[in-house]
Amino acid sequence: MIPRFQLNYDIIKDVLRTTLDVQFDINNTKNTSFLPQIATGRNSTETVVNRAYDGDVDVFNIVTKFDLVYSPKFERNPDHHLLTFLSVIASDAKAVTQELMTSNTASSLLTDPSIPSRTVGTDLNAASNVSQTRAIGAVVTAQYDWKEKYIVNMSIRGDGNSRFGPNYRYGMFPSVSVRWRASAENFLNKIKQLDDLSFRASYGQSGEAPRYDYTFYNRYNTYAWSYLGESGVFPATMELKNLRWQTIHGQNLGANISLFGGRLRADMEIYRNRTKDLFFDNLQIGSYNGYSSVNMNVGTMDNQGWELAVFTTPIKKKDWNIGFNFNISRNENVIREISELYPSTKGDVTQLGEYMRLLQVDNPFGSFYGYKFKGVYADRDATRAQGADGKPIIGPNGR
Repeated sequence: MIPRFQLNYDIIKDVLRTTLDVQFDINNTKNTSFLPQIATGRNSTETVVNRAYDGDVDVFNIVTKFDLVYSPKFERNPDHHLLTFLSVIASDAKAVTQELMTSNTASSLLTDPSIPSRTVGTDLNAASNVSQTRAIGAVVTAQYDWKEKYIVNMSIRGDGNSRFGPNYRYGMFPSVSVRWRASAENFLNKIKQLDDLSFRASYGQSGEAPRYDYTFYNRYNTYAWSYLGESGVFPATMELKNLRWQTIHGQNLGANISLFGGRLRADMEIYRNRTKDLFFDNLQIGSYNGYSSVNMNVGTMDNQGWELAVFTTPIKKKDWNIGFNFNISRNENVIREISELYPSTKGDVTQLGEYMRLLQVDNPFGSFYGYKFKGVYADRDATRAQGADGKPIIGPNGR
């Protein structure tokens, strides 16, 4: 069931309006199964005999969003345009799971796993789980333009996520962009062939939360086997109080041009996206401290490059068109900072098809290295080792 409710209301017509949106996602699943001994023909002591299962999964998600748009009218000076926007969004996702799989009930007529039966063994399980994720975000945006010639957009977004510990649960991410439509200037608007020429620049940040819940707790688990009817308990995950937001700092310079009524258009971009506090899951660490892996922020990496796109419509008729488009781009990633805990070397160069992979600052992620070689053997004589005098080297065995 995915019911959704939306309310739109004009507080001041065409000036101040609001939208309230609420959506639910309810998914309940229940499975039961039974595998009788007669269907397997196996011994009555094996765990595949009279195997009973009952599982129940209940998922409940709710997302609420509130928007407020303010666009005042400057009647005395219509050359000014202002648009402000406030949006608040919140989400809550909860999942409750219960499952029980047992075997070796006393009879094939006893199909409910709650009946006394075997619970320890391969694939047998008695478990329950509750998980919940909450997130809240708010963004304020303001865009101003004068005669649609000079455009400035500024925004700031705040986010909170329950997957972080108290120290870094909330993050703030600002952004700003400017655009100059040069084609609206007096010295260019007289060119009839020119539809649009504009230049733009932007800078902004966006944050990403971790993939898993409850990482800021030191959680415990039980072993799959038991002794004298009891299962051992061990620390399963490390307490991560200082896990931070993975943040992308984006910078962009671009230009757009349109000619001959849109028959020829071109878009140009130069960009750099710097990702700080990169997430890395299951980073291998020394097991002497009781843990074999950890999730952590490991470094900084750049993705930078440029792109050029050209769109042409040389033939444009009433009922059909012919167009030719061209696109070329280049992107490179460069490691700027890397944790000393991150494994910087992988691979075995002594194995066929294996290369050494190194992580080095100011080099691309995923770089691999191999031996330099002069070429292949041209003939049998080239395979014979030669000394400084140019004569073949003879081994102790006379070969």
